[in-house]
Amino acid sequence: MAIYDYRRCPYIVDKLEKEIEASFRARMEKAGCLVLKLVCPGNAGVPDRLILLPNGLAFFAEIKKFGAKPRPLQAAVHKKLLKQGFVVMVIDSENMILAAECYVRQMLGR
Repeated sequence: MAIYDYRRCPYIVDKLEKEIEASFRARMEKAGCLVLKLVCPGNAGVPDRLILLPNGLAFFAEIKKFGAKPRPLQAAVHKKLLKQGFVVMVIDSENMILAAECYVRQMLGR
């Protein structure tokens, strides 16, 4: 049985990173989250966004152009955050935004 690869779906629109980020931010704010842009001078590789849920939980999001992967330094920082128990999502499409929405709903018990 083959694993379905949504990235090969002809109906997925190739969006720029700024378009994905705007859509992600809007959807997270609509879900009641506070979406903060992270700027950490001297700490390269930190994820783009910190998402704070209304119930005190948080997760990180790295926003990428469709199909792009995190750079090696970013992947290393993601690994450190995961070891600390944080959730890190790489958002590169509407499908991943939907996955983030599902995660938020699950964490909020909706």
